[in-house]
Amino acid sequence: MRNARARYVLGVAAGVTILYTAFVLANTVLVGPVSVVPLPWLSEWLYMQDALDIVAAALLIATGAALLNRLLARDEALRRATLENEARIEAQRRLLADTSHELRNPLTVLRANLTVLQREDADPQLRMEATRDAEEEAARLGRLVDDLLLLARGESGEQLVRRPVRLDELMAEVAGEAQEAGTGHLIRVDAAIPVTISADAERLRQVLRNVLGNALRHTPAQTHVSLSLAQRRDEVELTVADDGPGIAPEHLPRVFDRFYRVDDSRTRATLRDGGSGGAGLGLAIVKHVVEAHGGSVEIESALGWGTRVAIRLPVTPPAARPA
Repeated sequence: MRNARARYVLGVAAGVTILYTAFVLANTVLVGPVSVVPLPWLSEWLYMQDALDIVAAALLIATGAALLNRLLARDEALRRATLENEARIEAQRRLLADTSHELRNPLTVLRANLTVLQREDADPQLRMEATRDAEEEAARLGRLVDDLLLLARGESGEQLVRRPVRLDELMAEVAGEAQEAGTGHLIRVDAAIPVTISADAERLRQVLRNVLGNALRHTPAQTHVSLSLAQRRDEVELTVADDGPGIAPEHLPRVFDRFYRVDDSRTRATLRDGGSGGAGLGLAIVKHVVEAHGGSVEIESALGWGTRVAIRLPVTPPAARPA
């Protein structure tokens, strides 16, 4: 856009210069013989002045075009910075509103349970249930705060703590934790080849827990969940796939957004049943951590066919990136 404007202004300047030169030449050729100026040297001097005026005008127009181009470039940069700041402020405002909403829910439940516990005439069974609900909401509140802190630290530029990590062992460890939780799923691990990369082990452990946790949380018991690991040239791919109900196409573009839930009612039901439902930050953290490692994450899903999450990480770490 700026180059087009500059070319337009320079074209106008060149056009004016050419037309003015043609006019002076025509005037000299046609009018010169009958000029009222009796001295030839005076006519030549006047013509020279016209030529100098033309050059000066052309230089002024070209200088003005250059200044205009710089002003337009500065205006474009300022406009882009303003749009970026507005987008950042809007994202922060939305995050604050979502965070306030998510914090309000467990705090409301905690307040209600504390009210029950303060009642001297409350039934002992009701007291036990109120205590259990309060503990669950407190744990959920703690997970929410931990997730928010992780995202905030990454945005503030905290660096990854890299060291050699055996991905096959890490995957087997996370799958073993899920088996011990007794969800009733059939978990299979396909990671027979040892694969070592330079990465932050704790962050990758959380990535696998979040992805596997989503698969277990949103699929019925006795369904299959598989974890696989493969190396392709300069990158490795970790895959978590399930044969659950799948995700509708309209939700797929937003599954990595913060606080976005594909099925809010299902998440709430999981929480009431004592499950480990989250606040919609799990996949946002996955995307954040994977990209901090220089990798990428993709999700494929179809209703009735299950979901597949593919995480790709470079074998050789890129330049230092914030966590």
